[in-house]
Amino acid sequence: MSRTGRSERSWRELTRRSFFVILGWFFTVVVGLITLGAGLRFVWPAVLFEPPTRRKVGLPEDIPEKDFRFVDDMRVYVFRPSGNEFYAVSAVCTHLRCTVAYQSQMNRFYCPCHGGVFDSKGNVVGGPPPKPLPFYEVLMAPDGQLVVDTNVCVRPNDRFRCERLA
Repeated sequence: MSRTGRSERSWRELTRRSFFVILGWFFTVVVGLITLGAGLRFVWPAVLFEPPTRRKVGLPEDIPEKDFRFVDDMRVYVFRPSGNEFYAVSAVCTHLRCTVAYQSQMNRFYCPCHGGVFDSKGNVVGGPPPKPLPFYEVLMAPDGQLVVDTNVCVRPNDRFRCERLA
């Protein structure tokens, strides 16, 4: 016996009481870490920082008649087929999201990745793309610039008519 009157036990012996104390502390730490992690989740906002879907693409006068402007950071073509009409079509291939090139001599869009071909209305003419190219809404900003909204799809025949050019 030891000086305290208890029999000496090896440090390796584990009693039922000490097992449950260790188990209790383990679960307390696990639950505390989960609660801390869930609490820290509310410190940062649950917001996706994505580029805006509406963007100014320039003045109507800057786009030549029967020509287009490619807006690189939006991957959109803005066309001016006649005097005061404008429309915007996506430059993103519906197959693997490559950027399509407009071939003005053939009046079509061509995807260099896998040979997808779209006509001027965005319809699939050849290659693997499953869907036609979407057309986007074109608006006029208060300062007179054209605005393309890539969040609003319109029919290929829809045109924005700029009244100040009429």
